[in-house]
Amino acid sequence: MDKIRILSLLNKLNHLHNRKKTNTTIADGKRVIETILESSPESVEYLLVREDKDFSEVIEKFGKEDRIIYINSRDEKEIKITQNPQGIYAIIKPPEIKKIKELNSFDRIIFLYKLQDPINVGIILRTALGFGWNAVCFIKSSVRMDNPKLIRTSSGYIYKQNIFFVDDLNQLFSITDHTIIIANQNSSFPLSRLKDNISGEEKLMLVLGNEGRGIDEEFIKSLNETEAPFFSVRIETEDIESLNVSTAGAIMMYELRKVEEQS
Repeated sequence: MDKIRILSLLNKLNHLHNRKKTNTTIADGKRVIETILESSPESVEYLLVREDKDFSEVIEKFGKEDRIIYINSRDEKEIKITQNPQGIYAIIKPPEIKKIKELNSFDRIIFLYKLQDPINVGIILRTALGFGWNAVCFIKSSVRMDNPKLIRTSSGYIYKQNIFFVDDLNQLFSITDHTIIIANQNSSFPLSRLKDNISGEEKLMLVLGNEGRGIDEEFIKSLNETEAPFFSVRIETEDIESLNVSTAGAIMMYELRKVEEQS
């Protein structure tokens, strides 16, 4: 196996066109790679580890000795994918995108509408699993799932999530029958009143909008053309107009969990 070739590929995968060309991406850090190996071991194609550090547990989980590249400190200095190197890297396949016809079988869906920041998306994916939201859906103009920052920020948990993409809003609303909860700071309906309007036993879809524009007129128009029950909800805050989308998502998931526990 050519160590120089694999190291070169690792750096090239920082660039989108190379990820598209090879249908691979990168992960770094012990915790991230362990999570991917636990969730989707077939996704890991190559493992690169510092020869002077103990990653025996990860190596054992990987189990493919012929696909392990041992590197030294000089090699690692040539790796340009993180500012905080931990001595372990992987070349991996992107997360699986599920068939859209399966989406409606999940009782708790998070729909991320036109989100672009991989760090926000990674945090939301990880938080969603913690609160039992095990399906996350995107529209096609959103961030790509092979983004290394997204994979890192999710701590690898993106490989445990059920990921879906829809072509447009009409497709989303035509294949789901969930009560829709929209995080919208322009709404006059406070989150504290939501518990009086839902039981927690419904199928729910939580919608989080674009980092800068939030929920736009296109979304509201499409939603109004459906018969889906929905609530546009404002998180009550003091002295600030809006919250970071990943923070807003965590608050919404926590409050909806409380409603569910009280039902």
